[in-house]
Amino acid sequence: MSSASSTDQAGDLRKATLLWRRPRRPAPLRPVLGQAEIVRAAMAIADAEGLEAVSMRRIAASLGFGATSLYWYVKSKEELFQLMFDAYMGEDEVPPHTSGGWREYAKQLATEARMAMHHHPWVPLLGIQLGLGPESLRYYRAATSIFVGFGLEPDAVVRILATLVSYVMGVAHNELA
Repeated sequence: MSSASSTDQAGDLRKATLLWRRPRRPAPLRPVLGQAEIVRAAMAIADAEGLEAVSMRRIAASLGFGATSLYWYVKSKEELFQLMFDAYMGEDEVPPHTSGGWREYAKQLATEARMAMHHHPWVPLLGIQLGLGPESLRYYRAATSIFVGFGLEPDAVVRILATLVSYVMGVAHNELA
């Protein structure tokens, strides 16, 4: 073996050793993927471009993941819509008890719900979601307790809330169409 080739090999060995000792740069952080992040991304797309623009592929691209990775957290588009509706319900607090009586309170509740739907124009397109998620349930319980505080029977409160929700959804849908 010639001295030139052994010198070349020694230099290559030093370079390789230096390569492994070189400090590594931290890998760029990927966004955290979970159900809440998926729902927020879906809501952002729906707010910007409408409900029809929401797709698993589109959500995944906005988060920097493949579409199939979303299905670990959300099983279907229908399930995604239920989660979006529940997240929407969690954005607002139930208005506090008013001194004007239950009718005045119902008017206040309906007005605030209508305004919230104008921030998320896709909500009326979802319609009333059958599953009561934790945020929907929280909102429903809080509103129910306030109506009961006005002296109304629980059955009457259920009818009032159902009527309010249907009415507000219909009005908001027409306004946003």
